[in-house]
Amino acid sequence: MGVHAPLLRGIEPFPTTELKPYDAGYVAGWVVERYQIDLVAAATAARDAMDAKLRQLCVAQIPGDTYRNLDVRANYSGQTFKHILAPVWLLSYHFGAKAFQPVMNGFTGTVAGEYPKSWVKVTLLVLAVIVVLIIALSLGSHR
Repeated sequence: MGVHAPLLRGIEPFPTTELKPYDAGYVAGWVVERYQIDLVAAATAARDAMDAKLRQLCVAQIPGDTYRNLDVRANYSGQTFKHILAPVWLLSYHFGAKAFQPVMNGFTGTVAGEYPKSWVKVTLLVLAVIVVLIIALSLGSHR
């Protein structure tokens, strides 16, 4: 099934300064998710994300609210690649016909997730807020 990418972004950062060489014993007895993106695709996605962030940082330095012909060129050198084990606790469950995922960063404890929303409860909440606003406005206009 894989972990939904926006959820992983929601539980970052991971402790990359404390990485240790991989040992299969770390995951012995556990069900683990294999990587979903090959090395080349992951490197390309990472470069694209860095390029977008660099462009955003450059745009923030330009005075005013408009600009044109901005050309940002990044030079990536000395790159190395390693597979890492990221401590993520993942739960997938189905509610009705839809699947939901909560995830937790196993190092920081940060949690992100998806959950079912009831249109009936949301509608009732909106109606309750409208009723409270109407009552508050009518009480305020009688003074």
